[in-house]
Amino acid sequence: MPRVYKSVVGEYFDYSKVEKISTCKKCLNKIKGNHGTNLKKHLSTHSELYDEFQSKEKKTALKIQVEKNKNCTSETQTILQFLQPSIKVNIDSKTIINGCVELVTVNGRPYSIMDDSGFKKILNPVLNGLRKKITMNSNTIKKYVNEEATLLKDEITKEIQNKLISLKIDAVTRLNRSFLGINLQYVIDDTIKLRTIGLLELTESHTGVYLKDVILNVMNKFKIEPCQLYTITSDNGANMLKATSLIEEHILSEVTTSDNESETEHMDVSESEAGSIDEHEDNDSEFELDQTVLDDDQITELLNEHSDNIDKDYEQSELIINHVELQSFSDYSIFSGKLKKFY
Repeated sequence: MPRVYKSVVGEYFDYSKVEKISTCKKCLNKIKGNHGTNLKKHLSTHSELYDEFQSKEKKTALKIQVEKNKNCTSETQTILQFLQPSIKVNIDSKTIINGCVELVTVNGRPYSIMDDSGFKKILNPVLNGLRKKITMNSNTIKKYVNEEATLLKDEITKEIQNKLISLKIDAVTRLNRSFLGINLQYVIDDTIKLRTIGLLELTESHTGVYLKDVILNVMNKFKIEPCQLYTITSDNGANMLKATSLIEEHILSEVTTSDNESETEHMDVSESEAGSIDEHEDNDSEFELDQTVLDDDQITELLNEHSDNIDKDYEQSELIINHVELQSFSDYSIFSGKLKKFY
């Protein structure tokens, strides 16, 4: 309810509740009661005060009218809120972020659309209804696009790991700006998948060497090994053919270097094993030598021979040799091999 209107005419009179009489502050005349109409009629006899009273009366009436209109508007809005049914939307912050990212990437809308007043009128009520508050504008959308690109890159890198892939490359020029598109084609679960891994602006002359470097840099970002590359498809432009040839040479050199390193490593391992075997044999030889060393008692026993036995053996051996020398076979000696005559 609006407040009760009270005239400012009472400011010019003193009212006694006991006597129920109003006394004029200007002329001290007494007026029965405090009815506003009687007080205004008396105040009209004082022209200066009456003009001042009318001015205050207009300002007060205008202020009261404004407050009344404001209260009416508030009450009307409250009534409309009860009359209009609320709408519940099943949506979360992730869905909103993905939708806005798709708007500025797949649909090709500029980042500035996030700051448009019409878009905010649609989006802000939804954002205000979320439990997890997020901010969406032309600056934050760039962060969300970067995060989404990183997740997509990691997904592709994981999918193509240890798989044969085919590259498809093509260049285009639009409005004096040149771009190189790079696609991947590979098979997952008997299904061919096509992924775009690069759309790069070319800032230098489109030579074969420059295109080769750009393509290899993109391959490195997705951790594509040279042995995974199966085919490269491009147009028959001289620079494209040159870039393809240089990539092939680079891959062959990488494979050759890898094989040489493997052979060198294998030789080092073999030499190391051979050295270990030689060292083991040397240790065994030293062990055997150590085992054949005789002590003093064994040496004394070996040297302690009987002289009688030695002389007897020597005489017996000499007799046998002399007997053999005297034998001849067809006039030849079995020792000298010369013809021997006997007289």
